[in-house]
Order: sequence, then C-alpha cells, then structure tokens
Amino acid sequence: MLRRLLLAAVAVVVPLAAMLVPGAANAATAACTNGVAVSQFAFNPATVPVGQTSTLTLVLQNCSSQTVQGQSIWTSKFTWAGTGLPPGCPVSDPVAFSYKIAPGGASTATLGLGDPVASCQATGIQATVNVSVNGVTGTAATATANLGIIQPAPGGCHVTYTPNSWQGGFTANVAIANNGSTAVNGWTLTFAFPGDQKITSAWNATLAQSGTSVTATNLSYNATIAPGGSQSFGFQGTWMASNTSPASFRLNGAACT
Repeated sequence: MLRRLLLAAVAVVVPLAAMLVPGAANAATAACTNGVAVSQFAFNPATVPVGQTSTLTLVLQNCSSQTVQGQSIWTSKFTWAGTGLPPGCPVSDPVAFSYKIAPGGASTATLGLGDPVASCQATGIQATVNVSVNGVTGTAATATANLGIIQPAPGGCHVTYTPNSWQGGFTANVAIANNGSTAVNGWTLTFAFPGDQKITSAWNATLAQSGTSVTATNLSYNATIAPGGSQSFGFQGTWMASNTSPASFRLNGAACT
C-alpha cells in the first residue's frame, strides 16, 4: 500500500519584492520558461534524524508581463547507499499544488518531509518538482532537492576487519556484530581504504568500489543480523604502495565501533 510522506503543506502567493529566502539549503533554480521560473527549491534544514521532518520550499517567480497559472507536481523517494527502495521504506505519492501569479509576483509552497517509519533504513530523500503552465504543453521548469537522514546506530554495531596480506595482494574477512536488542533487517556497510587497494572479487556480499570508497550490501540469505549475532563477508584484492586497514565503518549510515 502506497504511503504518503506528506506531513504539512502550504501554498501562498506573495509579491516578489517581499520574498525572503535566507539560509536555504540545497537550493535549486531554473531559468525562465513560458513565464515562470523556480527561484528556490530547497530543504531546510538540509539534514534531519529519523523521526523528524524538514521543510521543503518551492518558490515560483512570474518572469513575464502577464499573469501565469498552472500546477507543480512534487515527487519524492527514499535513498540509501544501495540500489532501489531502501529496506522497510514505503513508496510516496506525488503531491500537486496549483498556482496563479500576477506580473512581478511569486508563489511559495511548502511540504514537510522526513522518515516517519522506524523500519525504514533510508539515509536520504530526493525530491523533484515539475512545473507546468496552463495552455503550454510539457514541463516549463523542473528542480531537484536532497535531504539527508541520520539513522541511529542499529542497537550498536561492531566491525572486525581481518586481512591476510602478501606482496601485491590480499584477502580480508569482515564480520558485522549486532550488539543491540533489535534485529538489523537488510544492511549496507560502507568504508574507505587508506591505501591503494583494489577489490577483485568478493563473497557473501555485493561489493562496489569507487576510488577508495567501498559499499558492501547483503545478499538475500544473510540480510538479517539478529540481536547478539553477526554476519560476515570477504573479498580479495590487489595493492601496490599500501594495504593499511580501513579506520572506520558505517552500517546503514550509522558509525560502528
């Protein structure tokens, strides 16, 4: 069942001279098209912990000499380090706002967004707005804004990194322990190599490397880490100058010891 993440929504029209948008976070703007322009599309604050919301504000400017009216369609999706919808997260419904702006004016609409679902493991929300103008075919303006979501440590996690190195090559076993009282259902572990290591193969997890950054995601059979339990994976790689072990790890966005 689709679950709407709309928590609060307001739309008003104000004179352009009175429009104040200081301190906007993740602001996005677009050029004037068919008489309308996006002068702000931003989350404030730019990052919130789970259970709290951020206000997403859209400010449309009439950049023509005629009154313009139409509709803005807002869509949002949860994001995380993995692919697709994060574990435990709902799909959000689009939200529509109508506007009518006199010459020299602006229209402001706001929407409260956050992660209200305890089981949702998202580390962000990506919102997109598409603005249409009555009588004009297609999208007149579009903009995107991103919100960061701070996930709590899943009951406290501990990572043990055990390498086995030889000149030019190495293997490593990584054990993730859940020290909390609730299960971790679906996990993504992120870390960075201090050296020039390159992963060549892996087992018990899907690994992706971009530069020194590594993302490891569970497979279907080891997605759950029970309270007091652990899951492990391993990989093989190469190195030339240094095979120093990673200094820190994050599980579903939360720091581990």
